[in-house]
Amino acid sequence: MINFSILGIENNNYTISASARVAVVNHEDLIRNADYAIDLLEKTKLGDMMKDFAQKIGEFYGRLKQFLGA
Repeated sequence: MINFSILGIENNNYTISASARVAVVNHEDLIRNADYAIDLLEKTKLGDMMKDFAQKIGEFYGRLKQFLGA
């Protein structure tokens, strides 16, 4: 369980896990398919949520760098 309250996300009911194994033979197809999946995701509520989440992570990183004087 990951606590996202430090990023300003109030709902802490997120569980994230990921696993992947890929043997890439045709790199062009992989890139094309990944781009297609990203295009589809951008047009959904989940895509909007991920965009907001990425923005909050970027803002947090900026504040952390400023705090650490980097």
